[in-house]
Amino acid sequence: MLLARRRAFWISALLLINAFNRKNRDKDLSGGNEGNNLKLPSFKNALEVKSSIPGRVRFYAPVLVGNIEATNIFIDQISKISVIKSCRVNTLTGTIVMVYDHEQLDPQTLEGAVIKLLGIDKSIDEGRVSEVKKFSEKIFAAVNNGLYDFTNGLLDVKSLASLSLLAAAIFDRRRYGGGRTPGYATLCWWSTSLFLQK
Repeated sequence: MLLARRRAFWISALLLINAFNRKNRDKDLSGGNEGNNLKLPSFKNALEVKSSIPGRVRFYAPVLVGNIEATNIFIDQISKISVIKSCRVNTLTGTIVMVYDHEQLDPQTLEGAVIKLLGIDKSIDEGRVSEVKKFSEKIFAAVNNGLYDFTNGLLDVKSLASLSLLAAAIFDRRRYGGGRTPGYATLCWWSTSLFLQK
């Protein structure tokens, strides 16, 4: 019975991996974003290129969704560039449609100007945080706060981990003479590193 469950699990896992690989393979064959003919870089959740052909680009900028003030400032600034023929922004969807003279302005420069005018260059340069990391940081903060409240401020997660490693080091030293892996010295090092870390 257990063998049948394991076999069913592995077959399901292989089918999921195959479906995922097929989706990525089809995406690679089509060039990723089908409408991005100029192959402009997209920055997920910052400035995404939805379509591009010589003389016309459509961007998605989440910063403009529902932000009429930022939209008006952006349109006012971008309209000062003479080679841009028109710029339309939809604040409901956060899309920007720009028509420009492709003989006088290359699309990479246009995208750079849009990034700079929207003020999202700092968020792109600083690096973005994955959803998994954000979620794990929230869970860690919740566990940390719960432990801190439960112990009336005596312990937090790092101090508990540090004390646990120190106790394991002492136990290893007394019981086995410090001969196990990781050894007494390694456990002590981990303990002090955690304790002294900010």
